[in-house]
Amino acid sequence: MATPVLHITDAREAYLHRRYYPLQLSFTYIVSRKRHVIQRGLGEMIEMSSSSVRTKPLGLLDPNGTDIVMSIAWPAKLPDGTSLQLVIHSRAEGDSVDVATFRILKHEFRTASRYSGRPDSHAGLQRGRVGAWSMQGNRACR
Repeated sequence: MATPVLHITDAREAYLHRRYYPLQLSFTYIVSRKRHVIQRGLGEMIEMSSSSVRTKPLGLLDPNGTDIVMSIAWPAKLPDGTSLQLVIHSRAEGDSVDVATFRILKHEFRTASRYSGRPDSHAGLQRGRVGAWSMQGNRACR
């Protein structure tokens, strides 16, 4: 009797598929290259795992290797009612007609500002520091 063989790529794909959690949340994003903001916008998350995020396509100017910072209004609140923002630093891995995939490089939860309720506010991205630089206007300053 032959034992079925499971190839590593099949096992990895099956493992990753099970580990994605459906999260349909809106987010704001900033795309940067060499410390310059090249694009801003709104997006919608489809699902998330511990290492990557899948979104509806964002129409990125250059999807391969692009750095993107996403700011997501997290649905859970702190015990005192304070809202949270999940800020994800990521890199684009792939873009298709149905889904865009981003590898998570770093993430952090921040307390949300009072402006975070407005969908066009880019809360968590304009105020304070984003990664190693602070975003101001259409450029990043160290």
